Amino acid sequence: MHPFILFIFLCTVIHSANPLSFNFSSFDSNPECSGDQKTHCIDYQGDAFFNKAIQLTKNQLGTLITDSSGRAIFAEPLVLWDKDSGEVADFTTHFTFVINELNSSDYGDGLAFFLTPYSSTIPENSSGGALGLFEDSKNY
Repeated sequence: MHPFILFIFLCTVIHSANPLSFNFSSFDSNPECSGDQKTHCIDYQGDAFFNKAIQLTKNQLGTLITDSSGRAIFAEPLVLWDKDSGEVADFTTHFTFVINELNSSDYGDGLAFFLTPYSSTIPENSSGGALGLFEDSKNY
C-alpha cells in the first residue's frame, strides 16, 4: 500500500493511541528527543540532511540539481490507531518551508507530507516527480 501524500513526518500502528505532542519551534540544531526516544527525533533518508535546517535534496547552490530526493521522518513510531479499542488519535500539523529556485525557468518537483508504516524506507529510483515516495516505474 502506498503512503498517503501530504508531507514530511509519519506514523504507524503499535499498541495504544495515547496523546502525543511535540513542537520543533526552530532548527538551530538537529531536533533532539528525550525519554525512551532516540537522541535525534528526525531520521534522514536519501539525499536529505540537516544543516541549520532540514534539506531534502542535494545542496548544490548555483548548480541545477537533478534526480535528487530525500525524506525527513520522525524517528519513533507514532500510534494513530489502537487495534484493540478502536480508538483513533487526532493530529494537527503546521509547518513552514522554503523552496529556493535556481532561476526562473528551473523548478523543483514538489514537497509531500506523508503517513507511512514505521521503518519505511525511501524507494529505489524515486526522485523527481515520485517525491521520494514511489518508484518512478510505478503508476502514481
